[in-house]
Amino acid sequence: METFKYLQKEGDNYVLKGQKSLSAGIVLLEVALAVASFVAYFGNTEDTYYLLFALLLLLFAFLTLKRMGQKIVFNPTDRTVTFPKLGKGEGAVLGFDEFSNFTMVKLKSYGITTNNHFQMTFKKNGKDKSYLLRQYGTNAKQAQVLAEEIEQIMGIKK
Repeated sequence: METFKYLQKEGDNYVLKGQKSLSAGIVLLEVALAVASFVAYFGNTEDTYYLLFALLLLLFAFLTLKRMGQKIVFNPTDRTVTFPKLGKGEGAVLGFDEFSNFTMVKLKSYGITTNNHFQMTFKKNGKDKSYLLRQYGTNAKQAQVLAEEIEQIMGIKK
């Protein structure tokens, strides 16, 4: 039986393990900033910008929590990948044959890499569509391991 670092077997499917600690940290930061904004609003300023900022942060915290529970599923039997949709409705179901490449997007601030987004790109109806798999900090060497695991599941020969 194969064991993967980033993928977990559930029945016939492989599910990408979520980054729950990163998401939980982001939610805690958003809620803490929202509470601080509420305190500033009700404390002494009563400026509506603090209230709007707090409500916006709570909305982001809710969306982050909702995103935490979603799964990216690889089904080698049907040769499909299912990406969840944040809102209502079905997520995107794409075939292994539509897979184009992996992409690493580096986010930089003042010339310093602050974050990396690891994405899968698919060609559907002649258009490229990218889906976020994971985020990494400044060191993105783990993305190579994830790419190799996905290639193994998809049956892509190097």
